[in-house]
Amino acid sequence: CSSCLTPLPVDSRHRTCQACRERGSQVRRRGRPRVEPSQTIPAAYIPQLSRLRPLDLGRMDKECPHCHALHWIDEKQETSSLSNSTWESCCKQGSVQLQLLPDPPEYLKDLLERTDTQGCHFKNNLRQYNAGFAFTSLGCDIVSAEERNANNSRDGLNAFQIHDFLCHFQLPLLSVEGNTPLYAQLYIYDPSY
Repeated sequence: CSSCLTPLPVDSRHRTCQACRERGSQVRRRGRPRVEPSQTIPAAYIPQLSRLRPLDLGRMDKECPHCHALHWIDEKQETSSLSNSTWESCCKQGSVQLQLLPDPPEYLKDLLERTDTQGCHFKNNLRQYNAGFAFTSLGCDIVSAEERNANNSRDGLNAFQIHDFLCHFQLPLLSVEGNTPLYAQLYIYDPSY
């Protein structure tokens, strides 16, 4: 026996003797919590979260030499080496250069830097404020009420019916000189700041 070292019969299929196997099964049974029949959970409902393992991407500490954006090492181009890594997802190896954003207006800057109740409220609700000013125009082919009524004999409320594609139409942030500003050009960007 591999547990108690007693000799086993030559034709034995087990590596342990009967006494050790019984002792082991009693110990295993004692260690399990007793489950009452009313507490039995169907196998489909048993969570498998214990099987999940966290995914570790490592440190995001590789810096693009052009724009100084941080990357994971696995984001590097396949053609670049570990010692001389290059990335295309940030600035296309220096070919794209963005101007720095101007400072926000003093009032907004003050709200962003404040730690009092009003400043905290502004920072906590910043996403809602931004969404309120994010204007786009809906682009689609709308079926007219007359056309809809000709195909449908029912009367009732007008419905907004769209055929083909639904898209959002956005103009450039700056309007062309001489043209009237539209959409986001009206509400988001003020060149006087």
